[in-house]
Amino acid sequence: MDDKKNEKVVHTRISKKLFDKISSKAKKHRITTSNLLRNLVEDYLEIHGEVWDAIDEKLRNYLASGEDSIIGYQSIVLNKNSNCSLCGKTLKKGSQVFIGFFEKLPQKIIVCSECKEKEEMAKK
Repeated sequence: MDDKKNEKVVHTRISKKLFDKISSKAKKHRITTSNLLRNLVEDYLEIHGEVWDAIDEKLRNYLASGEDSIIGYQSIVLNKNSNCSLCGKTLKKGSQVFIGFFEKLPQKIIVCSECKEKEEMAKK
């Protein structure tokens, strides 16, 4: 009974086409639609985190290799919690941080003030 108190219900709107697709998959696997959706969300969150962790690690390695350099920074105030792309430090909503722009890569990174200072000192 205590487990029920810890469970939360999520409501969302989806198209009839998507609902039919989900229902069909659930029937095919002989599980409820609710269980299928719960499993999909759990799997997505697990895989999503692993993928982003791998991308972050690859980006840190790329930066450490010296193959590209940050050509400039733009100061911003975070609208949501994030992490520094260089050190991984948690950055809270409302913090002033920097977007780093690369010379060769089109992608941008979020950089804390400490990492920005370290990068600037390393170039001097």
